Amino acid sequence: DLCVALCWDTTDGYTLYITLKSGKVVSHNFRTKSQKSVELHSEIRMARMGATKDVVVVSGFVGGNNRFLYVLSLCRGSEFALLGKHDLAIGTSLCIPFVDVDRNLVFLAARGESTVLPFELRAVSPHVLPLSSFSCPPVQYAVTLISKTVCNV
Repeated sequence: DLCVALCWDTTDGYTLYITLKSGKVVSHNFRTKSQKSVELHSEIRMARMGATKDVVVVSGFVGGNNRFLYVLSLCRGSEFALLGKHDLAIGTSLCIPFVDVDRNLVFLAARGESTVLPFELRAVSPHVLPLSSFSCPPVQYAVTLISKTVCNV
C-alpha cells in the first residue's frame, strides 16, 4: 500500500502516524511495538497530517477535487477512533493542517488561496466544529503558526 502522508507524534517521539492510499491511518509506536489502524475512506489521493497528544488531523483529497478533514482520537487507551469528518469546499490546492493544542483549534491553509479555515476540536458531539473563515485580500503563498514564546506579545 502507498504512503500518502506521515507525521511524528511530537509529545512522545516514538509514534509515527501514516496515511495510506487505501484510506487507512496507521499508528506505529516504536517503543511498545504496537500498531493501531482505522479506516477513513475507500481511497485517499493526497493528504497532509498533524498530530498532538490527543488527536491526529488528516486533510486531503478523495475522488476528484473533493477536500476533506478527518479528526482521529488518541486519548482512549488502546482505541484509535474517528472523532469527526468535515467535507471542505471543492478546490485544487491541498489544505495543510496547523493544530493549536492550547486552544483545541485546527487551521487549514492552502497555497495560492486567500482563505484560512479554522475548526474547533471538542470533546462532545459534534467533535469538529467549523468556525468563521478568515479571508485576506491578496492571495497568500504560505501560512504557519509560531510559538507564543517567539512573539513579543
